Amino acid sequence: MIHRGGGHMQPKVADARRKLMSHGKKTLMKSGYGGIVISELTAECGMAAGTFYNYFKSKDDLVNQIIAADWAALLKKIKRQMAKPEDRYENLRCLYQCLADFQRRYRFFSTGSVVKNEKIIRSEREDLQQLYDIMTEKIRQETERSMLNFGTAPEKASYMIVQCCMVAGRSPDMKFEDLWNFLHVSNPVFSVPLIRGGKAHD
Repeated sequence: MIHRGGGHMQPKVADARRKLMSHGKKTLMKSGYGGIVISELTAECGMAAGTFYNYFKSKDDLVNQIIAADWAALLKKIKRQMAKPEDRYENLRCLYQCLADFQRRYRFFSTGSVVKNEKIIRSEREDLQQLYDIMTEKIRQETERSMLNFGTAPEKASYMIVQCCMVAGRSPDMKFEDLWNFLHVSNPVFSVPLIRGGKAHD
């Protein structure tokens, strides 16, 4: 999500960049944003400290690109799931779990540890829109097959479902079953099992 590097790279250059991102991500997950020290990171990668700036403008740039790579992987996983002949429960569980894991992994980002300029904020919106588009297409397909009827446009339904999953996923006290049971009771759409893959969740 956020900033993306561009242009074609020579193998040696690409390997160095991947190495910095790989080690950077491990440090990020273990010690948080403050744990990343450029001189230490480049030493771990067997590079001179100045080499870092051949690939990233700053520590924030590195972190933004690590997050961007994970967000791209998240979108691919959700898109694959929505293409499978699974039931509604499994589709929603995948969406919820992906968003919950992502938000908990990068909780520091939402609290302002990384500087967000206008370009980054715009990129965040664009990346989130990609997720809305995936869900909108899924809902539209199910609606056309008369398997769903939210009583509103697919775009609005997509927005509400994604937002519900994001909000619920931020809380360590919330589990997917809590969200599912809430939707199951509050919206009759979720009370009708989607008979695919032979599973129903009532």
